[in-house]
Amino acid sequence: MEEVPLRFEGRPARLRAEGAPGRTVLFAHPFPLDGTCWDELLRGCAGLGWRAAAVDAPGFGGTPALGRPCTMDDLARLFAAALDALGARSAALVGCSMGGYATMAFWRLFPDRI
Repeated sequence: MEEVPLRFEGRPARLRAEGAPGRTVLFAHPFPLDGTCWDELLRGCAGLGWRAAAVDAPGFGGTPALGRPCTMDDLARLFAAALDALGARSAALVGCSMGGYATMAFWRLFPDRI
């Protein structure tokens, strides 16, 4: 699994990816887990030719908290930053629970990137 350098609001954020650049799918984890919950799916999607990635939300896994409440719009902006770090103009997004709400915020704020 590749660790992709990512900063969000002046802090490091953990972004992990598997597979060659190309079609991208970004996985958004549920509360209270982190992006490692998607590892098996990242490997599976990479085996099917996708660039599969997962980012840890602020306060989870390898991403420090923001120091203020984190909103769904914050997570959407984090996802946009993750796509930029991956060199992806757009991506398919997969989310569960909190991650699902965050993917809907991404769709609302960045409809041209889905």
